[in-house]
Amino acid sequence: MLGTLLDRPIIHKTFEPKYKILIDMCSKELDTVKVLYDQQLASMKSPTGPIVNKNMPKVSGSLRWSQQLHDRIELTMGKLQTLSCISRDSPDTKDVFSKYDEMMNYISSFEADVFTRWASDIETIAKTNLEKPLLVWETKDGKEVLKVNFDPE
Repeated sequence: MLGTLLDRPIIHKTFEPKYKILIDMCSKELDTVKVLYDQQLASMKSPTGPIVNKNMPKVSGSLRWSQQLHDRIELTMGKLQTLSCISRDSPDTKDVFSKYDEMMNYISSFEADVFTRWASDIETIAKTNLEKPLLVWETKDGKEVLKVNFDPE
């Protein structure tokens, strides 16, 4: 819809000075996403592990987090790419699209790395956990209670 509006001369003339502002906003959004990505990489190396949503295991939480980050920049850049009137030859526009490509590569490699590490460890983790009993006795408030032996991994 925005593309058809920008074909109108009066609207195009009004919108033209705002191209630079729009490109700058997209650039700032990509910089923010890069900061979030760097924070997640740092938390992956920390003893507490990655930052994930509540009640999510580390692996699926990390993959979901990366998908949300992907969706965040895809939404922003998808709208920018639909504008036919933006010059793709300007240095600012080239910079934004190169940042976008760089972030998409980072996110793809992050997802591949998380999955590869999980796939290499899953056989031993599954074997270990499948050898454990499903139910265990636990003392709680001086009483013996039956508990499901659930591993959060």
